[in-house]
Amino acid sequence: DRMSAGTMLRRMVQLWNELPARVAVTEIAWECAHKLLRPYAHVGYSQFAEDHLVKGFLDINQPGFYVDVGCNHPMINSNTIEFYLRGWRGLVIDANPACIAEFSRWRPRDVAIAAAISDVECDATLTLEESTLMSSLSTDFVESMIPASRIKGVLPVRTTRLDRLMVNAGVPARFELLSIDVEGFDEAALRSFDLG
Repeated sequence: DRMSAGTMLRRMVQLWNELPARVAVTEIAWECAHKLLRPYAHVGYSQFAEDHLVKGFLDINQPGFYVDVGCNHPMINSNTIEFYLRGWRGLVIDANPACIAEFSRWRPRDVAIAAAISDVECDATLTLEESTLMSSLSTDFVESMIPASRIKGVLPVRTTRLDRLMVNAGVPARFELLSIDVEGFDEAALRSFDLG
C-alpha cells in the first residue's frame, strides 16, 4: 500500500537517527525518490529479497537480535540492515577485516567480528574477490565462480566455530534471525553450531 506522509517522515527520522549523517542523507534521498517514482514498491536491501521474505515470519518492528555470517557490507546487499534500521542489533561476522571495519563505522550497535567460520578450526586461505561479494574460503567455489581477472589477492585466516564465537560475543541463547552467506562454505558454517 502507499506510504503516508507521516510514515515517510517517521522513516526519514529513523534513518537520520540510525545512520551516519552523510549516509543518512543519501539513503533518505534514495528512498524518497523511490517512493515518488514507484509508490507501491517496497524498498529492499538484500540481494535477492531475503529481507522481504523474512518479514513474512517475524515482526520486524519489535526489537530483536540477528546473527549475520558473511555480512560483507553494512548496507549494500545486506540481509540485516532493514532490521538494524528498525532498532534491532546483532552479531555480524565476515572473514574480510575490511568489511568489518565498515560495519564498525556504519552500524555501531552491532558487534562486528572479523572471523572465518567453519566446523573445523584450522588455517585457511580467503580468496579476495574484487567486489568483496564473492570472496571465499572454498577453492572449488573460487575455481568455478570467480574469473582470475576478478581475484584481488589472498588472505591467510584461522577458522573458528560459530558456536564458540557466539558464546564469546554474548549472543542470547534465543535470538530471532540467523543469516549465513559464505560463498561455497555454508554447509561447514552450519555444522559449526548446534541448531537445537
